Amino acid sequence: MEFTVNDFHVKECKIGEYRPNTAYKLCGKGLQNSNKERDLGMVLDSKLSPEEHIKNSVRGAYASLSSFKLAFNYMDGEVLKKLFMTFVRPKLEYAAVVWCPNLKKHINKLGTVQRHVTKWLLELKKKSYEEIFEALNVSKIEDRRKRGDMIITYKIVTGID
Repeated sequence: MEFTVNDFHVKECKIGEYRPNTAYKLCGKGLQNSNKERDLGMVLDSKLSPEEHIKNSVRGAYASLSSFKLAFNYMDGEVLKKLFMTFVRPKLEYAAVVWCPNLKKHINKLGTVQRHVTKWLLELKKKSYEEIFEALNVSKIEDRRKRGDMIITYKIVTGID
């Protein structure tokens, strides 16, 4: 199959700087170099590190949390659980199968958001981190990522995906 310039938007194509000072061309037109790129809501750098994506996810999660603090004087466990599961957790888990963190610093950065939220609950303040999740009937972000990995692995192995 042969491609022509009309098949690609060459201006939209970029090359990660894997080999600096190397000129790449597509259909005879030069491609721009880029240190990081956003595609489908994910940000990856030329080393394929999710660092920037995680930073943006955590920033967005904290922005949502600060909005909740401004909007509500008091939140019981159920309200906080619904707000967290609806607005915050999706930001922290979006496309996690692709960028799943493997460095301790990335895992801790994501878990810090969830631990921060649990400190808001006055009635659960004296309980441990694990006891709070049991009381709210919520799974930890790390556990949800593992579950997501198992689901995608099952789909690949069985030919569903």
